[in-house]
Amino acid sequence: MRKLRSYQMQCANKVKEILAKGEDPLLIAPTGAGKTAIMGKIVNDVSRKRDVRTLVIVPRKSLVIQTIRELEDYWGLDVGAIAGTMRESRRAQIQVATYQAIATRGIDWLRPDYTFLDEAHLSAFPKCIRDWIPDVNTYWKHKNRTIGVTATPRRNDKYTSLGELFLRENIVFAPTIAQLIDMGHLVRPVYAVTPNAITGQMIFDPEYILFIYSLTDKRPTIVFSPSVPKARAMAERFNEKGIEAICVTGGTNKREEIFKRFRNEEIPVLVSCQVLREGIDLPCATNLILAIDPDSHSSYVQVMGRFARPCTYRDGTKKTHFSVYDLTGCVDRLGRIEELVYTPDDIELPDFQPGEVPTKPCLDENCDIRSYISATHCACGCEFDLKTKRTVAPEGIPFALLSGTERIHKAFYEEELVAAFERGDRPSAARVRFYETFGYTPPLLWRRSFKHSAALDHWLLTDGSQISSNGEWRQLALELDF
Repeated sequence: MRKLRSYQMQCANKVKEILAKGEDPLLIAPTGAGKTAIMGKIVNDVSRKRDVRTLVIVPRKSLVIQTIRELEDYWGLDVGAIAGTMRESRRAQIQVATYQAIATRGIDWLRPDYTFLDEAHLSAFPKCIRDWIPDVNTYWKHKNRTIGVTATPRRNDKYTSLGELFLRENIVFAPTIAQLIDMGHLVRPVYAVTPNAITGQMIFDPEYILFIYSLTDKRPTIVFSPSVPKARAMAERFNEKGIEAICVTGGTNKREEIFKRFRNEEIPVLVSCQVLREGIDLPCATNLILAIDPDSHSSYVQVMGRFARPCTYRDGTKKTHFSVYDLTGCVDRLGRIEELVYTPDDIELPDFQPGEVPTKPCLDENCDIRSYISATHCACGCEFDLKTKRTVAPEGIPFALLSGTERIHKAFYEEELVAAFERGDRPSAARVRFYETFGYTPPLLWRRSFKHSAALDHWLLTDGSQISSNGEWRQLALELDF
């Protein structure tokens, strides 16, 4: 039987209280908060009666395997699967299914009393699910209770929302990412941004990504590329440089074996486009090279969530932070995930409604005409200044994007580095002092961006750093053969 954290137990109890009232709850819990564990507790409790049947709907087959493992290994439940080529066991009172399998096979034979929508921002909206689970104002066709579980309640489109299925007063909020970091259940993110990043215009440059990797601490790294062909090409480029990298796509075989090797730190780099964005548990992942411009808030948060989970590396070192190398400027646009706080408003439809066409004003202040957003000219003849996308090549050494607290912490670390240098100690003395004061290891990229003298520079380099923070990245890349 799994032992839950106190907040996980509180969330499970609140969900069951709403169910007891005959209403449908929505659990919003950040990635890494233990959504699957909370859901497992609720499934276990509501499925105790012999005649109760439960269905868990997930968006992908990989999540079917993960959910079944949770329910069987930790709760001792008998679980069937409805997904892909997996063998069905209709005698099981609990079934885990993908909505794709439901669409092709149907589940009239099941008629569950409880339906869990895992990753509800995705799994609640396919037609086969919406036909079967009507909106919040309609009497349930099968008289079952529906429980939504999601880390990102905001939908990717402008026309549907979780507010169609769940009432605002029936939302259960788990602690925020910032609160989970303070509790020690998640690790803090550290951000570095490419100096010339312009949202929507950055070219995918394999050589620059190799250079970025040379700046990291070489802990397990995941690179997100804008397409599958580019992901494959990037993995090949890493391998050409003697760095083992595997491209993980929807068609990759032996995925679990690859993930096991990655968790064991046998594979230093994974490259992906979509597959690793959601539902993958890889807590050892430490360096995120974000060479994509996420198409939605939910996609961005899901990507970040892969890295926030704590772990202990094979050398016994504990993971205290993860590094985000933002090559496209998306952090500035979408925000720092530790500052994210959801409210009941996030399950409602945005102001933009079907039928509205986005428009823009003329650049001429004396013209009141509004044109379609894609127009190149206004009706008055004025030409819009349209920027061509994907034309900017990334350049320069990424700079640390610091919060107010991080500025104080980084200043402290720099003072300790100078003090260690003057005492004749190694730079590790400053890291130890920092850890004792703040409880986490100072990120390597803070040392990279430390503006220091030539003597300090040499001292830092001889301690194991690969390059200085001074000079142009291309020249440095040539010297390092990257």
